Amino acid sequence: MKTELIASLALCLLGLRPACWAQETAMGAYTATPTSEQAAWDGLLFPKNSLRGFTEGGYFPSHNEADLGRCASWAGAYGGANAPCAAFSRYFLGGYVEFQPFARNLGPLPLQRVFFFIEPRAFFGRNVPQFNYTQSFAPIALERTVGIIVAVRKNLEVRIWQHQNDWLGRYRNHLGPADLGPDGPYGMYAGVSTRWYFGGWGPRH
Repeated sequence: MKTELIASLALCLLGLRPACWAQETAMGAYTATPTSEQAAWDGLLFPKNSLRGFTEGGYFPSHNEADLGRCASWAGAYGGANAPCAAFSRYFLGGYVEFQPFARNLGPLPLQRVFFFIEPRAFFGRNVPQFNYTQSFAPIALERTVGIIVAVRKNLEVRIWQHQNDWLGRYRNHLGPADLGPDGPYGMYAGVSTRWYFGGWGPRH
């Protein structure tokens, strides 16, 4: 019995025994207990549902267009309804995709806790506040956040990410005095953050 216990502990430390993944649940530690469908998978890469996410689309009603920080609110002073700087969005399309490449840990390497994600969002429209409100689907910008997630505990994760924005169509060029430039809130920046899931909601089960 003692020999079997030692062998079992050795397999756990080497990451060769998947059943050991959920041993630290009493203190709320990260757990990757496989579901009945996942338990049959014995490979290192691409567990079941390793690619997951959602898609989203939205509409901003007239006089409530999204201000993307590219054009000044008084853009209509330079051309009225035909003002060239009209980056006030009527529609958006977006989503979130998360990729978990590793099905299990590899020895002491906690690979199963590593995730990659991308969160894109595209904006469309052509509106000039107080002068012109249209249903145009003209492209304005594509923003996206990409990064790496490390699940520290069951409901706690650390995210390292970068945000970037590409202006589309006419907004690749400077559009006159009302153009505030491409480096506003939809510019490029990076950061590190933590995310805590509570209230029974969270993807790390």
